[in-house]
Amino acid sequence: MHRTTRLIQSIRALFISMLFLLPACDDEPVPEADVQLQAFAESYCAKMFSCCTPTEVYATEAECVAQFVDRNTINPHLFQSYDNARLRTCLRKKWSEISGGCDQAMDFRLEECLNLIQGELKADELYCADSLDCPESQFCKSRGDYSECSPRAAAEASCDDAPCVRGLVCRPRTFPSVFQYCLAPLPLGETCTTAIQCGSQYDLTVTCIDGTCARLIPDGDSCVASECTSGYCHPDDHLCAPLTLRHFCENLRIYEKMTEESFTEAYSWR
Repeated sequence: MHRTTRLIQSIRALFISMLFLLPACDDEPVPEADVQLQAFAESYCAKMFSCCTPTEVYATEAECVAQFVDRNTINPHLFQSYDNARLRTCLRKKWSEISGGCDQAMDFRLEECLNLIQGELKADELYCADSLDCPESQFCKSRGDYSECSPRAAAEASCDDAPCVRGLVCRPRTFPSVFQYCLAPLPLGETCTTAIQCGSQYDLTVTCIDGTCARLIPDGDSCVASECTSGYCHPDDHLCAPLTLRHFCENLRIYEKMTEESFTEAYSWR
């Protein structure tokens, strides 16, 4: 029995290494999303339980795997699917962040994990439930008794009734103002009220700090919350510090809420 268990574990480890560690070939078939998510969940949860005992979040490693897969599986009633090739690139990058020792620094602000979801409805098609159901240039607009994919607001247009096209943000021309338009993200140093106005959904290195668009704060500099490049502001000295896998694991309840939400919610500019 033990020999069989070890064999299964060895085969699983080999599969995971092939899926996440080996470079992709042009003619290599890309695994379906459910296969990729299951394999990553097993490696991710095994790593968590090897670095700490996150039992206040997950009673067992198996529960960790099941919940990870469940929250990252797209609702079958939505008109959405993963871009499987992009998902593989994302998961390989995420695996590289957690595959080392428990005290290595890690980063989950990954550009490779943006825009993993693709809509399956065509332009102007009816009965969408979410904007991710629609083509990239459209959003899901309610028409009362039904909803349909409708064009996003173009440059200089008002964004009161429609979100902006990719690359633009909904913001006032000048502050303060209640009127908002689809404009380019504010440059660094400009006045802001939200990180989105600075283009944080497109550039993961910028945010709004003390009412000004700025780069995320590097390790060693003063911080208040999670405006650090690492995402970790040390609570004792209020300095940005590397986020280690062990610390991430020991504070899993907090960090899973911040960085490990479902890909369908956390990794799309739409």
